[in-house]
Amino acid sequence: MADMDAPKLVLVLDDDVAMLRALERGLRVHGYQTAGFSGVADLLSSPDLAQATCLVLDINLKQLSGIDFAIELKRIGHSLPVVFITGSDSEATRRAASDAGCIAYLTKPFRLENLVSVIEQRRHSRLGAGPGRTH
Repeated sequence: MADMDAPKLVLVLDDDVAMLRALERGLRVHGYQTAGFSGVADLLSSPDLAQATCLVLDINLKQLSGIDFAIELKRIGHSLPVVFITGSDSEATRRAASDAGCIAYLTKPFRLENLVSVIEQRRHSRLGAGPGRTH
């Protein structure tokens, strides 16, 4: 079945280590492989970057804005779908996240099922989209 060929690796970048570990555990329970990062440099040097289904990215990183980081990823050639998570919601932040091309925006605390649903939708849309097409 084609679904078995879809990547199930989710990258998570959050400098709150407790949140990072909780997301990794929760995603693994739902059958995902995870690679967690608490810093931008570690993620950028990861070989997993090219094979992941998506990136779950905290907006309020200490090093820089997650939104700025997502824009930088695109600039250097990574078209990885991004799900933004934040504990500091505002209309301006939502707009900036949307402009950065996120596939979803979740406000902490959020239900893990909502994150899993977004990832599953993305995986299934990628199966039918073919190379180079996005959702």
